[in-house]
Amino acid sequence: MKIIRTSYPLSGFWDTRQGGRAENQDSCGFIDTPHGFMAIVCDGMGGGPAGKQASELAVKIIAEYVNSAPQTRELDKLLQLAIEQAHQSIITVGQKYPEMKGMGSTVVAVLFHKEKAIIAHVGDSRVYQFRFGRKMFRTTDHSMVEELVSKDRLTEEQARLSGQTNLITRALGGGNHLADIDMRPYEKGDRFLLCTDGIWGALRAKDLIERAAKTPSLAGAVDSLVLHVDEVGRQNGNTHDNLTLALIETKEDSICKEKMSRKVLKFIAGLIISLLVSLLVIVVLIVKLAAPNPLEKEASMLKDSLAQKDARIKSLEESVRQQKDKVSEVISKAAEEKSHFAKVQQEAADKAKREAEEAQRKAQEASAKAAEAAKTKQAATIDVNNLKNSVIENIDRFMNEKDNTKRSNLSVKIIKDLVKLANQNKKNAAKYNGIRTNFSNPAYYNSPKKLESLKTELKTIRI
Repeated sequence: MKIIRTSYPLSGFWDTRQGGRAENQDSCGFIDTPHGFMAIVCDGMGGGPAGKQASELAVKIIAEYVNSAPQTRELDKLLQLAIEQAHQSIITVGQKYPEMKGMGSTVVAVLFHKEKAIIAHVGDSRVYQFRFGRKMFRTTDHSMVEELVSKDRLTEEQARLSGQTNLITRALGGGNHLADIDMRPYEKGDRFLLCTDGIWGALRAKDLIERAAKTPSLAGAVDSLVLHVDEVGRQNGNTHDNLTLALIETKEDSICKEKMSRKVLKFIAGLIISLLVSLLVIVVLIVKLAAPNPLEKEASMLKDSLAQKDARIKSLEESVRQQKDKVSEVISKAAEEKSHFAKVQQEAADKAKREAEEAQRKAQEASAKAAEAAKTKQAATIDVNNLKNSVIENIDRFMNEKDNTKRSNLSVKIIKDLVKLANQNKKNAAKYNGIRTNFSNPAYYNSPKKLESLKTELKTIRI
């Protein structure tokens, strides 16, 4: 988790994690521009390095475009142009490099201007706005399941759990890349959450709001979200998506104010009518009570007589009560001191017990986490060793194979497996990439001696 630094009246934190995937294709960026503070979150798509390249390129182009643009009041158009520029850059890179063909990215961007927050999004990454622990706004996903939700054919929870949540209808680098723009007024203390589907897709809406909007501190909210999503992912096979979020809190009100909804206006009108009716009833009752009563004088005399007798009785009762209170006070003080001493003893014992139980629990949790980490590392090492041995065996088969078609197929398999080794064993990625480059060189390709040297180099690599 990292802090978001800005000179504007905002504060925030962000985090990004790989989840259960081979690489993290999410990217995010934050920048102070002449138009206000901008936050951007992107979720890349594409095989190999293409997805990460697309999301990083989108963040870079959008941030640079907005930061260098001249002053304008049409900030919505500025964001649309920046996103269009990012889309064109992704298309250009995909056409220039065949291995990048088909890459794309979602995007959510928020420009915090003093008048309002301008929100742009393409795809299924989201922006939420919270106020006083309640959701005020959420972007609408560009996805197949979101269209079914809009037609009341699915609930939001059913859509979240659907197997088709990854079918998006808009993306940078794709055919339809038009950004939706929303203008949102904000108040001091509002929170804006930007996140990829790896966050919102793993949590029920109620749970997400509880953690993001109601956790007292921003840092605590970010930690609560990413730790919980990662834990849920590990419990469900550790194949969960990359997860990235930024949580930003405003420190002052925007110039634009929230418009009062029709529902609130109806409620206020009904309340005013109810108050007027109640006031009319009170006036009628006052008029009735003010009418003269002939029995009032006689009742008043009887009341005074009873009051005098009652005062005498109360005086005698007070005298008895004071004597009784003195005795009770002595007994009560003794009982209080005894009870206080017993309470102090019990609290000390309870505290010691709680501290011992907490220490034991933390020790057990630490032990379990250490065991799980060791198990995961061991499994990853075995997978890498198995894949490395498979590459060595395939090089042997390549050297002995006479059929050119089979040799070509083995060559493709060896190169793909070397790419996998570089991705799975980052420490030795440079070595695997070097072996892959040499193997692709005809000087190695047709030389048994040099192929033997590649096998030897593979065998010497320590995981």
